[in-house]
Amino acid sequence: MREASHAGESSPRFFSPEALRHYVEGSLAAEAGDHAEAIQQLREALVFDEGAVHPRVRLGLEYVRSGQPESGERTLREAVAESPRDPEAREALGELLLQTDRPRQAVEELERAVELAPGRGDGWRALAQALLRIGDERRLEAALDGWARHVPGDLGWREYGEALVEHGDAQEAERYLRRALEFAPEDPGALAALGRLADLRHDDEAALRLYERSVRSDPDDGGVLIELGQHYLRRAARAADPAADRGRARACFDGVVAGASDEAPARAEVGLAYAQAHLFPEALAQLSAAVAAEPEAPRWRYYRGLVQLQSGAPRDAAQDLALVPFGDELWVDAQAKLGIALVRARRGAEAEARLRVALERMPGALPLTLGLATVLREEGKGRSSTSMLERALERSGPSPELVAALARSYEEAGRAADALSLLRAGLGVRPDDETLLFELGSALGREGRTAEALAVMRRVVGIDSGNAEALNYVGFTLAERGEDLPEAEGLVRRALDLEPDDGLIADSLGWVYFKEGRFELAVETLARADRAAPGEPVILGHLGDACAKAGDRARAAESYARALRALAPGSAPGLRAAIEQKLRELKERTASAGQR
Repeated sequence: MREASHAGESSPRFFSPEALRHYVEGSLAAEAGDHAEAIQQLREALVFDEGAVHPRVRLGLEYVRSGQPESGERTLREAVAESPRDPEAREALGELLLQTDRPRQAVEELERAVELAPGRGDGWRALAQALLRIGDERRLEAALDGWARHVPGDLGWREYGEALVEHGDAQEAERYLRRALEFAPEDPGALAALGRLADLRHDDEAALRLYERSVRSDPDDGGVLIELGQHYLRRAARAADPAADRGRARACFDGVVAGASDEAPARAEVGLAYAQAHLFPEALAQLSAAVAAEPEAPRWRYYRGLVQLQSGAPRDAAQDLALVPFGDELWVDAQAKLGIALVRARRGAEAEARLRVALERMPGALPLTLGLATVLREEGKGRSSTSMLERALERSGPSPELVAALARSYEEAGRAADALSLLRAGLGVRPDDETLLFELGSALGREGRTAEALAVMRRVVGIDSGNAEALNYVGFTLAERGEDLPEAEGLVRRALDLEPDDGLIADSLGWVYFKEGRFELAVETLARADRAAPGEPVILGHLGDACAKAGDRARAAESYARALRALAPGSAPGLRAAIEQKLRELKERTASAGQR
């Protein structure tokens, strides 16, 4: 009778006083990260109240968190057997089955969980993930509909649509987001995501309408104001006179800060939005305001350090990154970046010493290992860098990042064959690893084996259609060879949709236009690439070529001269010689035209 009266709800939690005491102590231990103590206390709770389901579910989860999935599964199955109509127990078991690669079994438990408690959003979310894993699109869409009906405002259609936007599947993303609006016509998140899709199509008017609808729906949503501000910054990057759109972006960002309950995170988010648009003075001003608002918080100094490093101020970056304390979650990455900052500030010995000390404190930390390898290489200690990476690979096994770093080290030492062998050996263990495949394709390309490189990069795109680097590589290589230019344009456009602020991808698109003979459009696109990545010699060389073809010899000469100034002494001798030759020929043609 009691079970029937609670159909579709968690079973009643009738704790004895002793059981409740042990349960509370177990929960406190779990929150403190002491899983062994939590397990002991929860087992004691069940001694005093064997039939209580919630402590048993909590015990099962603690077993899982402590690295004992078999005990966790056995305990959760006991909870389901004890109370078959308890949705919490079935949901926990379903999530464990999903985590241990048994999605079909997970679907059975999770479908029963949401049937028993349709108002639990986490159950629907886990069910959707399991159905996605087994590729059952029909049932997935039915689950998303059920989720939207039973948990108003918690739209799985929107969540998956947003994920598809990030993955680069614009068409399917739009379908999911439009479906979300059928349940909630003014859902701010779905409207903002549709705005991003319109941005990717460069449909400024549609993007602006969608963002403004989103802001009207939720004027206090700082995330949407950030997106609208970024929209204006993207428009500014394409505008001949960017001041007006930058002013509109600033107004949006001011709204984010004014409406925030906590100033520092809001300032940091605005700063990172400016940094993404390569507006470094504005970015650093906001991040400095975040540091001033919360001087004791290392996160804001870390972000400021990253932007200083990106903007070419390694000394300032080193000061901020050095202040992230040991034990902070950002410490490892901060130390790795600190090493890079110090070596760029011509303090290589200090960079090396700091990273060696950091590795003593955190042995085997991959970012520290890779950071030290980079520092050694930039100090001219290529052999030491290679030896260190070889030892790290022996200790840790074939980590894709280590394999890729060691392969690059071999290449720089003139051991291209060893680099290719190493990458192929790594792929023998992980045949579909994107990192290794991309490195192999790049290495083959540098060896002049372009057809093989293209085949490998096409495989990367087949595995992940949202890999902007691989899309760009294939598109640019086709354009460089003058082959399949319509396909090249489509691939590079997809890459630019995924990374709209990437100057090198914009350069690829400009080069496609150049190869197609659309010189005015090439100049416009390459100028945009130059604004996104100022001082990049390859972009400046391409811009010079496009200006020369478009008949603007003065601008071509200026671009070539800037490219030569941007090249570091002794670097890229082939590129330097080619640009010098073009500049001489351009001056000769200009002089000849003047004499006539």
